[in-house]
Amino acid sequence: MAAFAGFLYQKDRAQFDLQFRNLAAIKDFSGWASVRLRALEDRFPSQPVQNLLADLVVRLPMPKTEVDAFRANSGLRRDVFDVLKADRWIEAEGEAYSAAHDVLADAILARHLSAMPGGEQDRVQDLGLAALKEDRLDRFIAALDRLGDHPLFQKLSGKALIEALIACDDKKTLAALPPLIKSRLLHPSELITLLASSDVLRTRLADAPETHLTIARAGEWAATKGRTVVDRVTAERALNVPLGVAVAFRHPSNMVLRCAHAFDPTRFHDDVIKRLLAAPVALDSHYLIVSLLKWGTQPDEVLAHLRPWLAGNETTLKASFVYQAWLNAKGGIDEVRERLLLWVAEHGTTPEAQFVYKAWLDAKGGIDEVRERLLLWVAEHG
Repeated sequence: MAAFAGFLYQKDRAQFDLQFRNLAAIKDFSGWASVRLRALEDRFPSQPVQNLLADLVVRLPMPKTEVDAFRANSGLRRDVFDVLKADRWIEAEGEAYSAAHDVLADAILARHLSAMPGGEQDRVQDLGLAALKEDRLDRFIAALDRLGDHPLFQKLSGKALIEALIACDDKKTLAALPPLIKSRLLHPSELITLLASSDVLRTRLADAPETHLTIARAGEWAATKGRTVVDRVTAERALNVPLGVAVAFRHPSNMVLRCAHAFDPTRFHDDVIKRLLAAPVALDSHYLIVSLLKWGTQPDEVLAHLRPWLAGNETTLKASFVYQAWLNAKGGIDEVRERLLLWVAEHGTTPEAQFVYKAWLDAKGGIDEVRERLLLWVAEHG
């Protein structure tokens, strides 16, 4: 609200006075937005302005050619668009019209979706189907994702939305599937259930490298937080093929392989070892060393990869994960003592140091060796 107020104060003092005058009693943004939206809707009594506003904001940023078609479609559309433009809620930027501030568009969309309790899913699907037919799903998903922290998000199903889109036009939906499955609306449990239901969807996403990290993270979730939510048979049917393709694809980061290894440590163990041998001192190889230790590989086997990595990265901040994982896996203290104490000397008062201290003390490491830095940590964070 402050950002928008500042924008209006600089760009249009008359609009600032109009929109913020007599609103001192309203204590938060949602209250202010409700007052302003009611004032806008009251200009068009007995007209479906709320629906029209929501339809408009999921079109933003709207190319000027699309604006012309939108305004020509009906008198109400033209009048509402012109009011928003006059109030500086939307403005021209280059060859498109955009929201002057995203929070205003978000308030409009949230108000529409929440207007009828129990009808949130139907409303979001109506907007999504219209966007699908007009080839603007990308803008619709972007607008929806900005509401990811709104309470109404808990009432929406990304799986149900995608199924409705497929039923309407499977070819268009498959083409747009990568950004859809990366949406915040699609919880890992829904993604896994969706993929388990269709060979076509699994193949489509396996062939889309931009989705591999999302799929891999769903696998990691299934192996950790999701164990009691999605059964293992369903998870394997959904993820085995896409994860195999994703690991075989050469990604710039080890995150995909780390997550896949968490899902199936036996299957992807050799892939982890090959990657470590190919890049033994790369900073992000720490993901793989930690994953080996976390998912049951014996410390003696990991030691051959731990030593060269620590030799090149012993005092990097990310080494905290390696020290913690090594000690938690019952690796020998003497193998890391000298390097760990160098790390503590450099980073011993950072928030990350708490994990190194805990692992060290749990492993019966000497208190006197870390006492000075640990007490400084307590003084700052205790």
